[in-house]
Amino acid sequence: MSGDWLRNNLARPIDGASLGLFRILWGLLMVWESIRKLPKADGMYSPTFFHFKYEHFYFVEPLPEIWMMQAEITLMLIAAIFVTIGWFYRPAAAVFLVVFTHLFLIEKIYYNNHFYLTILIGFLLMFCQADRCFRLPMFWKKQKSSEPSAQQQAALFPTRIWLYEQNPGWTEVGQCFSWRMMLRTKDAFMHLKFDPPEAERYLEQHPEILPVISEAHVLRMSKNPLFIKQYVQKLDSILEAEGITDVEIRCIGVASMNGRPYQFLVDPEVDLTQVSSGLWEVPDWIVPLDKHRKPGQYPQNPAERKKMIAGVYQDYIEQRKPDVENKKRVKY
Repeated sequence: MSGDWLRNNLARPIDGASLGLFRILWGLLMVWESIRKLPKADGMYSPTFFHFKYEHFYFVEPLPEIWMMQAEITLMLIAAIFVTIGWFYRPAAAVFLVVFTHLFLIEKIYYNNHFYLTILIGFLLMFCQADRCFRLPMFWKKQKSSEPSAQQQAALFPTRIWLYEQNPGWTEVGQCFSWRMMLRTKDAFMHLKFDPPEAERYLEQHPEILPVISEAHVLRMSKNPLFIKQYVQKLDSILEAEGITDVEIRCIGVASMNGRPYQFLVDPEVDLTQVSSGLWEVPDWIVPLDKHRKPGQYPQNPAERKKMIAGVYQDYIEQRKPDVENKKRVKY
């Protein structure tokens, strides 16, 4: 009985005016979003920049030339206009969805739940008859009278974050696509250590081979262990291309979330060129958030902040001293 009730209600004809009005408002918003993205073809979507990737979408790259990126965004703008006025509605909705999703997947540091929602709504609109009402007349075609639309509903439950034992706001694993907003703030510091040190000196002497990153990249990377891993492995591939192999790169990454005392974000003993990460588990090279440390306030004085961050590393050095001394002792 319940199955019949659900089937009948989903297929029940309804007035398409509300859906047509939603299409217009949605389309206008997407026109504005497309115009807003046009100047970013030479910025956040530029092929000259290094881009952080989503897991399993490492293959997604910007188009090879800036003018191509500008043309792609212009195509998205035209598609958004057509969606708004109801011309070639479904092809236009499909084009808009494909281009917007491509732009979304190019760069992870600009992830936003609103962009994720845009993709979901764009996908649903492709299957709706949202052009039946309030469509601008096509003067070269005979117009059809508007008809009722079938009632369509969708529900999304991004509950996978409950599968992780650790806080996604700290580890960043599962943080995206989970509707978690305004729940955390981070302060972080990172420094990469190369073994052998000659590899780092080579990069310093040849800055032209380094990945091009913005200040926003550096700031977000220091707070996100998954970004640190991607950047380190990019450096490793660059060094290999230069004939410098078997390089180990570790990270002294110290962070605080929501004003907690500073602690390591990644294991400083692990060679990040050899690690991996996935969607369904937290890698063991990410240091778990100390749950016993309660949120508080960040130090307002930069010197005090620097001292607190340095203290984490100093404690680590002190704890390692006995191990280092034991390794140096040789019995005859």
